[in-house]
Amino acid sequence: MSSTYKPSELQKFFVFNPVKFGLTEETEEEKVLYYWPLETQMDEKMNDIGLCEALITFSTEFAKVPTSSCRTEKAMYLLIQPEKGWWVVMVMKNPQLITTVQDKTTIEEKTEWKYDDLDEKALLTLLKRVYIQFKLFNGPFEYIFANYKDNIHEYIEKGFSFVGSKLKEIHKADIFSSLDGIHFLPVDKNVYLRIQSFINETENTFADQILYSSFMYKHYLVWSGLEQEEMRGIYRYVEEIYRNSQPSLSSSQTSINKKKGVFVGQDEKETQIISPKVYLGENSRQCYLIIYQYMDCSCTFLVASNKSTLSTSQQSLSVSFYTNLEKLIKPQIDWLAPIISEHAKKIIVEEGFKYLYFNHMNLALKSSIDRDMISHDISRVLNKMHADFELHTNLSEILISTQNDGWIVGRKSDQREFYIIFDKQGANLLEINDEVKKLSAAYFRDIFID
Repeated sequence: MSSTYKPSELQKFFVFNPVKFGLTEETEEEKVLYYWPLETQMDEKMNDIGLCEALITFSTEFAKVPTSSCRTEKAMYLLIQPEKGWWVVMVMKNPQLITTVQDKTTIEEKTEWKYDDLDEKALLTLLKRVYIQFKLFNGPFEYIFANYKDNIHEYIEKGFSFVGSKLKEIHKADIFSSLDGIHFLPVDKNVYLRIQSFINETENTFADQILYSSFMYKHYLVWSGLEQEEMRGIYRYVEEIYRNSQPSLSSSQTSINKKKGVFVGQDEKETQIISPKVYLGENSRQCYLIIYQYMDCSCTFLVASNKSTLSTSQQSLSVSFYTNLEKLIKPQIDWLAPIISEHAKKIIVEEGFKYLYFNHMNLALKSSIDRDMISHDISRVLNKMHADFELHTNLSEILISTQNDGWIVGRKSDQREFYIIFDKQGANLLEINDEVKKLSAAYFRDIFID
């Protein structure tokens, strides 16, 4: 007998609105604004939307807010309503434990659906992130409805074209997904002031053009002038660009790119730069998102899409704008990058214990845990602890013994959460408590000490 664990996978993803579309039997198919996989038959699409509408109607009879999830033996439905009347739904196929039993004459496979292995909160957070990314680069649904009503289905389908490729590994949703925090890189006062001075000079030089700016080193945020939620969306976008660029570069290419700055969206001949538009704030103000990468630094600028910055074609920013911007910021990074690099080597070190810290107030996330090395069981425990902290506001501490006689400790104080994984076997609760106090004092200024 042998067993194989088959992880969860994205089965369906769709967007519908039953308030503005499909109000008659003849037009009900119009309420399907987007559906993945694209080749799905219309009958199946309508059956899924009918099920979701029934769940929403049924749940609102017993609660003030509609349901956000529904579990079946083989799948989990996750629903969010980011804007009134607009629903975004994700369907995850449950993990399977496939056991093969073989005797002398037959081979039989038995499938056990592990529906409890999916973490609802982490998946809902990822689903909300998908909408936030869509909104950032396409505008809210209501904005799209007001401006692109005649071809709204095509517009939304294009906006969600990233779903199939980006959510392939969504089954790996973990505590990092649930918290959705930002890795900050603290720098000393002089460096921070130099960055702020450099940003202020840039924004003043391009007054009425550059609206907001941010500065990142590798995948760490160092400085930002954006609101937290908008910065989180842009941070995820820039972080992904940086991470994806690393494996594809050879050692020779890496050295070249460290000496040569590039704008994201710049073609190979460096004759054209295509910067995406983003939509900010309640009024969906349109801006160009400019990302300049040089020596592991990423400078991000949100530029107003007005006539003074546009080229004659009115479709992109003028080449002179990029040229003048690079002349200003490149010398600054020449000075800053080596200093920040040396500073980061001192800060980013591997501590002697595994911990994760998150501050809800500023979205700061700090961790010595390699998320790719966390076991499935540990990941589930951390997600459950985080969910309990959110559900029970008076809960301040949780201690859980692991299967290998280790311990996981979770503490919460105000808007801050702290998790520590102890692999030491045979430790008792008194030893664990003393160790937690020492670590809190050493790393987090006693914020978790009574």
